[in-house]
Amino acid sequence: MTLRKGSIERPVTRIPTPSEIHQELVAFSFKYIELGHEKYGLPDAELKKEYLGCLLERLKQISTMKFSEFRQAGKTLRSHQIKWCDTTDPD
Repeated sequence: MTLRKGSIERPVTRIPTPSEIHQELVAFSFKYIELGHEKYGLPDAELKKEYLGCLLERLKQISTMKFSEFRQAGKTLRSHQIKWCDTTDPD
């Protein structure tokens, strides 16, 4: 194996089992967030401050939950899988 200058060799880690994952806390990634998206972006300037405050408070609450608790919340949090190919925005 050849390492490029500046690259870091990472140790191989074990993939957690489903039961281990279900005991971990929910975490969020904003890697694909599109704040300017016409349909899913932030609301207009008048609502933005209130909306962001509510959104961050909800994310804070959810981040204290175990993954299994989040999955069981169902209708309360509308937690469900999304089949993107079946939506109006498959991309």
